[in-house]
Amino acid sequence: MKKPATRRRFRHPKRRTRAAIASLGVGSVRIVAVVAGMLFGSGCNLLTFPDAADIRYHPSDRNQVLARGEHPYVEFGQAVDRQTVEPLLSLRYLDETVPARLAWHGSQLALIAEPELVIGRRYRLRFHGTFRDRRGIDHRVTTTIPFYYASSAETAPLVRESIPASGSDIAPDQQLLIRFSKPMAREQTIRGLSLRPSIDYRTSWNPEQTELIIEPQPAWGTGTSFTLTLNAEVSDTRDVPIERPVRLTFQVHAGAERPRVVGLESIAPDLDNEPPLAGPGYSLLEPGHLLGPDSAIRVTFSRPMDRTATERAFTLVPPVAGRIYWPAEDVLVFVPAERYQHSIRYAVSVSNLAADSNGSRLIEELWQPVQLATAELRLRQIVPAQSDGPAIEEFSEFTARPLTPGLPPHYPYSLQLRFSQPFRSDQARLSLMDRLSLRSLLPGSFSDPFPVGYSWISDTTVSITYHQLTPSLPRQRNYLLLSIPGGAGGVRTDGGSAMAGDVRQLFVIGESP
Repeated sequence: MKKPATRRRFRHPKRRTRAAIASLGVGSVRIVAVVAGMLFGSGCNLLTFPDAADIRYHPSDRNQVLARGEHPYVEFGQAVDRQTVEPLLSLRYLDETVPARLAWHGSQLALIAEPELVIGRRYRLRFHGTFRDRRGIDHRVTTTIPFYYASSAETAPLVRESIPASGSDIAPDQQLLIRFSKPMAREQTIRGLSLRPSIDYRTSWNPEQTELIIEPQPAWGTGTSFTLTLNAEVSDTRDVPIERPVRLTFQVHAGAERPRVVGLESIAPDLDNEPPLAGPGYSLLEPGHLLGPDSAIRVTFSRPMDRTATERAFTLVPPVAGRIYWPAEDVLVFVPAERYQHSIRYAVSVSNLAADSNGSRLIEELWQPVQLATAELRLRQIVPAQSDGPAIEEFSEFTARPLTPGLPPHYPYSLQLRFSQPFRSDQARLSLMDRLSLRSLLPGSFSDPFPVGYSWISDTTVSITYHQLTPSLPRQRNYLLLSIPGGAGGVRTDGGSAMAGDVRQLFVIGESP
């Protein structure tokens, strides 16, 4: 909606001087008159004060929305030297000058963008420098008015939080972190940042440009307080400034206790126990202690912690899906939603962005590589056809279990094998099929059955179909031996789990139905 331009009037220098003189006593007036006569008599113009004269702007207010087809302009209430005015007027977007031509309409100087301004963008009308009026008097102007074109789609960035929080006690060497709601323009944000009293500092950003880290150089003043201010010059990457200045205050104490990591353990993910996740652990900070393939990770701190800041500072590298729990104010537990992969090297990281409940950050970052304990692979069950009895859980190469073949001519039969650890990759599954065997106990007595297909019911269960299970005869029993090799050269999952030894099960084939 078009907003009427407002007139910013300034009193003429001579009128202001007369008013000042009128407020003086008689003796003072005589002194001023004598001095003025001397100055004018000498040809000096020291009593002609620079002024911005009578100027109005369109847009007239910050963040005003110009209707489509409108052009920004400045208008003068007195005659001006146009050649000194034109170089001072420009249109900016981010840090670039927008191509535009100047057009005079009487006393009004407009900026006409070529091509047309982009709808929804935030621009700045800038009128900076010194120009001269027709009487030869210089006027200094420093005006910048941000505005939107046709739509104010952009929202102003916000300071979501500071770590530590404003009002906190901090240590002399403690970093500050300011988290914004949007990616910020680095240079403009740093220009809009100030510290009082003045302190040397260094800044850095996260890759997304949403977190600004401020480090003292070399330290904040012990026993002092300081204020950090972000003014209206602070803006995001689309040149939208913060809505209002932000002020944060901190007190510096040399004795401020800062938290540290005092324990890192592998524990059972016992969420059903009471209290949960409080069982014994195995220290991952000591050599020889391994992380179980589905173990939770418990981090114990020296002080009660700020949960939000500490959870953001905790990471498992590379990332693993899971949830974080707090059994106590100083204990964080990560419970994985999936098993760790044996082929991956993991590390536990807690950055010094972790803070305690008073806002004091971790005194030293934690980066701890961890070694996985490989779970043993076991064959849990062999599941024969329902007519051949229950699933086999104890395996023997001496006690035969019956297998009743299907109808001729193929004599088919399907077995299910259920393992304790998953086979997730095609490579691990094919390796299992290549290594296991179902053969005649007495080679040459009858032909070996051969596999014609298999299917994985789940990552841990495979169904294998065989043909040519030669039926036994009344006077001749045909025996088969199922073998799955274990040990160093045996079957292995893609997670690295292996069987401690070979598994063998003896079968006897039933007679033809």
